[in-house]
Amino acid sequence: MYFIIGHDPARYFHVRPEFYETFIRFDFTLSRDGSDKSDGILLHATVPFTDDFEADKSAALEMIAEQFLRISHDYWDGQCATDEDIDEGLKYEAAREDALRMEHEIAVKFVDALALDGYTVARDMIGNDFRLADAGERAEFKDYVFDGLIGDITVFRTGAAHRFSFNFGRDGWDIVRSSNGRLETMIETITEPYRVKGHDAKIDGKHPSGAFSRFLDEISTPRQTPT
Repeated sequence: MYFIIGHDPARYFHVRPEFYETFIRFDFTLSRDGSDKSDGILLHATVPFTDDFEADKSAALEMIAEQFLRISHDYWDGQCATDEDIDEGLKYEAAREDALRMEHEIAVKFVDALALDGYTVARDMIGNDFRLADAGERAEFKDYVFDGLIGDITVFRTGAAHRFSFNFGRDGWDIVRSSNGRLETMIETITEPYRVKGHDAKIDGKHPSGAFSRFLDEISTPRQTPT
């Protein structure tokens, strides 16, 4: 509460006690520049009268704080979170970080497996070719994928051409799709260890923060056609 009030350096608060026979009523007001002119808020809390005034005041301020936080949006555009909320957010972020790591590892292993299985060229939808047998061009293709490649990829091997697509942003492991039996077997073999682990948190863009925000920034940058 004090942080929210202090968000505006010109704002001050006053707490005035009013004593009664068996209780104390505390009035909380906001003002500017130390004047008695109200800043549009007046809250009250009543507590039993004891011999410990500071304890009475502290109890009253807790009740006033609860009232103030319900209307804090009028005085501050931020948010207040409990320790439990923060812990859940950290767990969710850690799960998304791990899912991103899994996506990256699977994509790299899949591209390398294509080369080992005799696929020599990968071609995107606009006709960019990458020679998978060449380590340098294979690395360029991986970078191209992570820079936001969208759409199907056709890979060529002697006497055959097969199609697949990357589908980032799901469970961390479910990122490669293909209707070709040969590629499906390869995909299942690579993703099996990751699929067993799974994730409760999805990289679905509902909470774009931290590493996921950086991921969104990366995939939204314009693609460059390899030369």
